[in-house]
Amino acid sequence: MNPSHIAIRNPASVFILVLMIVTLGSSAYRGLPREAAPDIQIPLLIVTLPFPGASPEDVESLVTRKAELALQNVDNLEEIKSTSAEGASTITLEFELGFDVDDARVKVREKLDEVRPELPEDMEDPIISEINFSEQPMLIV
Repeated sequence: MNPSHIAIRNPASVFILVLMIVTLGSSAYRGLPREAAPDIQIPLLIVTLPFPGASPEDVESLVTRKAELALQNVDNLEEIKSTSAEGASTITLEFELGFDVDDARVKVREKLDEVRPELPEDMEDPIISEINFSEQPMLIV
């Protein structure tokens, strides 16, 4: 027997079945856990090495290369990218997923402290920052 014939002969049963499916579906939807602002951690650190008044070439040779060499040995480092601009060097460190960013920050600070004597004296202290989505606005109107 064809299912459409059964549905046509028993409209009350079809209505009750549809009502049960809608009720159970909406109940399951309300029971799903969800967060308005989930805590998303990206294992990414940005190291800025300010060297005021220096040309991009000087920044690269005196700061960026030495800092990169020191930072290459940090544990769980996946990728390192650097940019040398006038007055500053920016090094982006990408770590393996699941790696503790706070632990990475401590290790990066230690490596930079080790290489500090090789860097120019008039260079400012390094700035280590991370991307934190919980501090970013969810909606800009």
